[in-house]
Amino acid sequence: MSWQDNLQDASFRGVRFDVVSTQDSVARNHADHEYPWTDGADVHDLGRKARNFRLNAVFWGNDYDTRLQQFTAGLDKPGAGELIHPVYGSVPKVQLIEYQVKHDADRPDYAEVGLVFLESVTGTASDTAAAPEQWGDALFNRLDGLKDRAQQLFSQAMAPVNKARALFSKGQSMAAAMLNTLDVMRGDLSGAIRAGVNFLDSPGHYI
Repeated sequence: MSWQDNLQDASFRGVRFDVVSTQDSVARNHADHEYPWTDGADVHDLGRKARNFRLNAVFWGNDYDTRLQQFTAGLDKPGAGELIHPVYGSVPKVQLIEYQVKHDADRPDYAEVGLVFLESVTGTASDTAAAPEQWGDALFNRLDGLKDRAQQLFSQAMAPVNKARALFSKGQSMAAAMLNTLDVMRGDLSGAIRAGVNFLDSPGHYI
């Protein structure tokens, strides 16, 4: 059967009214955890928010103003009440949070009333009892991942420095080897020069 066959007479706290349109919305509470140098976020479901019901009621006819005043007087009373939604039926406990009355000069003896209700019902505590532990586990796991990522980034950043250090150390070793070679060559050259001088001074010693 179509929704037209199942439509119910709308009412709030037992007062009936005509409805020309409805718009209902549902949202969820959530906690978002974001981290440096990491795309996206860890989103934790904190449960459904109160359902939001928006209805457009209409009043028309010669006595519309009287019925409208009686209706808005009932809306001004504090506290929650039962809403009969034209599509969903009974919603046992809702809180009216806003209403707007609209008149249009092109439509005499006619008024629209925009109604906004929030469902006033909470869930059970057991649904969220384990949530803090779950958040803690997820957070520590995420921190471990960030620690590993930080170590990788540090290693990548230090790679050029470590390479420069290695090249500098190799250069020092090569310079020391060259100095040692020069020292040996200088010693050999000095010895040869001394031998030549001795030969020239006393050639008889070498014959």
